[in-house]
Amino acid sequence: MSKEILEQVKIQNLKSFQTHDGYAYSGTFCIGKTKIATVRNDGSGGNTDYDFVNAKAEAMFNKFVKDNDLRQVIADTWNEDDDVIKYKRWTAEDMNDENIISQFMEEFTQIKADKKVINRMQKKGICFGVPGSGIFDGLSWKVTLEQLINAGHKDKLEAEIKKLKGSFKNGEVIHNTNLTKLGIEV
Repeated sequence: MSKEILEQVKIQNLKSFQTHDGYAYSGTFCIGKTKIATVRNDGSGGNTDYDFVNAKAEAMFNKFVKDNDLRQVIADTWNEDDDVIKYKRWTAEDMNDENIISQFMEEFTQIKADKKVINRMQKKGICFGVPGSGIFDGLSWKVTLEQLINAGHKDKLEAEIKKLKGSFKNGEVIHNTNLTKLGIEV
């Protein structure tokens, strides 16, 4: 899903955890600052349950879906995703409100999980990978990056980052959000 579409949606109070069959999650689906629906999924592979806040919120959701052609966007996403059952070619007509809400919840849940991994990895290393893939690799040290710099190894760290970036392929990027604050240009 495009960044422009994702930026229009917020999930308030997102709670999630990994289960044997995906993610369990709950939260409030919002378009901009407007609460649209409460959402929950128990992570057992079944339906995502949702309740629109009111008729006005449901109408706003329907307009948002239509204006952004989300039924087609989600069908295209499912057709490209190796994790989605491939017994058929998905069409916009196959997509219902539950599919759309579930896709947003799962994307935001993955973003939250990715941020958690990146935050953990970047304390003592360089976290890299293809954005949105959920797959990360890293170059790490026994001490924090701040300790490394304070010990006079900023030049060595920058050289390692340059070497690392030179080896990237297939859209890999550095995910660290702490490097600029540490005085490292990426």
